[in-house]
Amino acid sequence: ARFRAVLTGGAVATLPAIVRTFLSSRFRPLCFLVMLLRAAPVAGAVPGVNFFVNDCGGGVPTTSASNLCSTNTGTAFKVIGSMLMSAGTLQQFSGCESRLDIQTDATGGIEDWWRADACRPTGFVAAGDVNGIGGSCPTVWDNVTPSGTTLNAFVEPGAPDGRIRFLVSTVIDAATAATTNLVSDGATEVSVFSLTVLRVNSIGPGACAGCGHAACLVLNEIAVRSLLDVPATALRLTDPLTSRHVSYNGSLTTLVCPSSVPVRMRTWGMVKALYR
Repeated sequence: ARFRAVLTGGAVATLPAIVRTFLSSRFRPLCFLVMLLRAAPVAGAVPGVNFFVNDCGGGVPTTSASNLCSTNTGTAFKVIGSMLMSAGTLQQFSGCESRLDIQTDATGGIEDWWRADACRPTGFVAAGDVNGIGGSCPTVWDNVTPSGTTLNAFVEPGAPDGRIRFLVSTVIDAATAATTNLVSDGATEVSVFSLTVLRVNSIGPGACAGCGHAACLVLNEIAVRSLLDVPATALRLTDPLTSRHVSYNGSLTTLVCPSSVPVRMRTWGMVKALYR
């Protein structure tokens, strides 16, 4: 505040000589820029979700993963879903459900390599706990131990070719949820789940076709559950904080990953016409 008053009041002559020299030099524009940046108000954070490879938005994340598909052992890649809630308290916090859509170029159905419900039931590991998620952000589970995490995969009737949906659900048992409140400061991003994609059944006998083909993974929603939920009050986060999609093995050739879709189109359902 003092520097701002000095600069706007014209009382530069009252400053020490070294400061007057600095202000009258070629560094003056930089000084004004610094003052403006420091004085600029910081807008409140908008609730939403992030989806990255190996980390949350608070770390050093990336939005692409690659896989040579040359072995059946080890991890192909890992993604982490995180969220930012509005400031407040959610009473009787009972868990989270995250909805991912995986889109490929395939026609006539989804490629087998992504079929967690069929060809590769052991190829995907979902985690919803402090130790399993990893990354740089705190987790939504830091102060409560959930009873378990499940992964369900299915192809919805009427879905465009080449798409499968994953639901990652982490629940807190009812007795614990009844006394658990989720408190958000409105500024801290917290991780909700991770999904580890393994290389099993990628090559050789019993391989599931499609490992080397491009895909786009989209985190469409994180629903935060409470024992007090009714449909009208359930908390559903869909807007991207920074990014809510990850590309796998390059870009889709016939379809568009959400990175190139106008910002106003914020949910997969709103852009599905592009994929028909």
